[in-house]
Amino acid sequence: MRSSTSLTRRGVLAAGGALTLAAATSACDLLPVPSSDETDSPRVDPDLRRVETVTAQVRELVALTVSVGLAHPSPAVAALEECHRAHLAVLSPSDEVEATPSPATSPTASPTVSADVSVKSLAALERTHVTTLTAEAGVAESGALARLLASMAAGVGMHLPALVEGDDA
Repeated sequence: MRSSTSLTRRGVLAAGGALTLAAATSACDLLPVPSSDETDSPRVDPDLRRVETVTAQVRELVALTVSVGLAHPSPAVAALEECHRAHLAVLSPSDEVEATPSPATSPTASPTVSADVSVKSLAALERTHVTTLTAEAGVAESGALARLLASMAAGVGMHLPALVEGDDA
């Protein structure tokens, strides 16, 4: 015989759905109403700075993957370059990336980037990029930006095993 106080699967699912619906409809404003303090001084959107930082990093990685691809042609490096170009197209649709690196587009972290950059160095920088994307996704104020950055981190992360395996061969 069942106790009248036991939880059923249907009851738990119904309660969970009701809680989710209540939270979604009552607590979230997509466009917050500015207070009088906020209207007096212009507020710099922190997500805009995140996008600018990530866009600059992706531009540098495009140049680096081109450079490494010229020195060490491989499908893994080419796939990463294509991945970064796709990310750049989403982050900055009006931005055109040069096909070959130039001093202006070379990574600032290593100003003497040349065709001698190893695949291992590229893999290390890509891991750092994944970490940056993941961290920025975790603190992004916009849910859409957080999802985009997390998706970008996953996309780059999927290419890393092939890049490392290709370097071991």
